[in-house]
This record gives sequence, structure tokens and C-alpha cells, in this order.
Amino acid sequence: GIHRNTLNDFLRGRSVFLRSFKKMAEGLQIDPLDLLIPESDLKVDLPHIDEIKPIVARLAKKNKKMAVVLLGSQAKKKAKKYSDWDLGIFSFPRPIDGIQYLRLKRQVEEWSEDLVRKVDLVNLNQAPLWFLEDLENFVIFLDGHAESFAYLKGILDGIQRKNETA
Repeated sequence: GIHRNTLNDFLRGRSVFLRSFKKMAEGLQIDPLDLLIPESDLKVDLPHIDEIKPIVARLAKKNKKMAVVLLGSQAKKKAKKYSDWDLGIFSFPRPIDGIQYLRLKRQVEEWSEDLVRKVDLVNLNQAPLWFLEDLENFVIFLDGHAESFAYLKGILDGIQRKNETA
């Protein structure tokens, strides 16, 4: 719940953050809202999935047209005890460019540095055909833009059908 004093400050147009919190955010040159850790409501039942919820939520906030998906052994449900998390990002209609991807990758590395399992980030907008073929439709939507995910699934389905007829 929300404390009555916080609500009262909000209704009077005052900041709901403590002065010390605001001062820390200013010192870091960050919007105070960026310091709050969001959490995605992942509808996936996998062991240890909770540890990546904040990372997935932060990623989804970075680009409103981006889908965040799970790939690799975790998505195939063949993960070992300390298997890494392979997260894919895909944006439609505007693809994720190299510079944006490198920024996101660096942030994911920072956000995940204290986790037991490594978190890798893959830009599916720029993935080569052989990589997309290897996914074999083992892609699980975690958060973000559902339309981008639907477009990605269409691409993967098309690749799979093409390979089946070849």
C-alpha cells in the first residue's frame, strides 16, 4: 500500500521521494524513477525465473516497441543447474540498431553482475539466418511489445516452413 503522507504529498504537488533519495539520484545524474527496480509479471514457469524479472522489466521499459524473449537451453527446458539466461530482443517496425544494442547489452551486464547465472543479450533484429534457424521456434515471450513478438514469431515460422519444404 501507499502511506498516507506519501499520498498527501503527491496530491499537493510535492515530491514523493525523500530528500536523501532525490539527492542521491541527482548525484548520479539519474531520474529518481530509474532507481526504482521494476519487476515483470512473467507468466513462465521455469526454475529461478524470478532472478531475471527486474532485468526483463528494465529492458522492456527502454524501448516501448521492443519484445524481450527467452532463448537457449532455458527456453528449451534443457537447462542445467547454472545454465545462463539467453535473452533476445526484437523491435518492430523500427529495428534495434548496433549502438542501441551495445548500450542495452552493457546495462544488462551491470544489472546482472550479482546473479549466480550469467545473462546474455542477443539482438534478434540483426541475427544471421543460421542463428534464427537454430532457434527452432524455442522462443518464449517474457515482456514488452506483443506485436513485435508476433512479427518475430512470423519470421521464425516462415524460416521453419521454408526449411521443411527444402
